[in-house]
Amino acid sequence: MPFLPEDFVEWTLLISFLLGSLMFLGGGLMGCVENEVFTTFKSTQGWWGAFLNTLGGLGFTVGAVLGFFHGWDYEANFAYGIGSVIFALGSAVMILMWKDEQFGLTFLAVLNEGPPSILTNEEELHKAATFSKSGTIFIMIYCLAAALSVYCLFITLTLIKDHHQTLKTAVSISNAFNAFLPCLFAHLMLALNSAVIKTPKMSPFKQLYIMARVLAIFMVVNSGSRMIEGVYLANWEVHHPESPFLTSGHNIAGHCALAELEGDTLGGASKGS
Repeated sequence: MPFLPEDFVEWTLLISFLLGSLMFLGGGLMGCVENEVFTTFKSTQGWWGAFLNTLGGLGFTVGAVLGFFHGWDYEANFAYGIGSVIFALGSAVMILMWKDEQFGLTFLAVLNEGPPSILTNEEELHKAATFSKSGTIFIMIYCLAAALSVYCLFITLTLIKDHHQTLKTAVSISNAFNAFLPCLFAHLMLALNSAVIKTPKMSPFKQLYIMARVLAIFMVVNSGSRMIEGVYLANWEVHHPESPFLTSGHNIAGHCALAELEGDTLGGASKGS
């Protein structure tokens, strides 16, 4: 926001990050109290989910506090990254709880006690009404594909602010939309899995369902590689401000910018020798 003072924007972000992190930590602590993490070692899914969510909130809080100190940006971002990984593990535990019909998750432990909501004497019928292990794994893959897609979206949007030509701006918006498509696909598959919890046995629905899973894996690989490339190039600009890459008009979504950058570096080294 160019119309706001830089100090005001900086302090607003720091305070909002701190408040949000404290809320994450507080929610995790309340989950620990609900699941008796501090008084017992039940080693149940709810116990571990609450424990991991608390650790994730603690990582976010450490990162938010370090953000107030100049020169500690790397450590702050590292703490945020560790907290994000721990939160991802906690979310995986809650997906497993959802699979096992423990709908209280880490918030209402009393709902997770006792028999499952589907009461039947036929074991096969009960298994048919719950997610399989592979189905649970692909729920996590869909979530990962959506998260990586959003990262790629914002990386692509950073190219728009420096474009003053209508054509280049239109291309960047188109690339941003393409980067967002895996997120849309992942949410459609999550919505479908809320009703179709087993792979269909009838053709062609079985083949379509399996191909959708394969496509999700390819989307994770593609979005992950693009995100890594964007992070690498951003790090390059930090350490080489005299030769920016992302802000010099290069189209990261149109070609392998990382390979081009490596080629330019090697070419310059060979000329120097």
